[in-house]
Amino acid sequence: MKQTTRLVPAVLFVLAAAGCDAGLSVDNLVNPDVERVFATPAAIEQTIASGYQGCHNANANNNLMPQVLTLALESYSQLNNFFMGPRGGIPRSPVTNIRGTDGTHFNNFSSYSRGGRLSVNALNALDKLITDGGTLGTAAQNLRARSFAFFVVACNQGWLAMTFDSAGIVAPGLASDIVPPLAGAKDVMINALALLDSAIAIANLPAAALTGGFPMPDT
Repeated sequence: MKQTTRLVPAVLFVLAAAGCDAGLSVDNLVNPDVERVFATPAAIEQTIASGYQGCHNANANNNLMPQVLTLALESYSQLNNFFMGPRGGIPRSPVTNIRGTDGTHFNNFSSYSRGGRLSVNALNALDKLITDGGTLGTAAQNLRARSFAFFVVACNQGWLAMTFDSAGIVAPGLASDIVPPLAGAKDVMINALALLDSAIAIANLPAAALTGGFPMPDT
């Protein structure tokens, strides 16, 4: 009788563990992976189309732009608004990452890095779509999206190079699970300029001016 009593809790424990395991094996659709994010042509194009707005917002909606204007002698303030006072002093004081000096450094670095990586992921998805025989609508539309994506990656890489001494270099073909090592600002800028050249070259292709290509729609 005692042996049977011990077996009942053991069986229930095994069943409960099996039930927990089954629950954990369900795919989390709230946090999709890269492949499912770019599963449709519309998702690829929408991500590329909104890319520049993200790069612009990283500059315009925080303290960075007033600081840059002050450093360039295009603005001035002795006050600490937007941290312009410390940036306007001559001789220049070092820009440090000490906590409490200016909370925007990490935010800007993160925004530019994520923005460039997101557009590279979208570019890779576009290349795969075309390789598999798909399209965003027309061949010209594919070229337009490709050109604009190169431009967006260049925007983010360029601002990283202008405002930080090092950053990760991202470019089309870089797999989404690869974390690039930090490179010097000069090399990051070289990459940004090369991406801009590619964007211009693609936009100037005669095929890019056909239906669905350039000029770009307002959207």
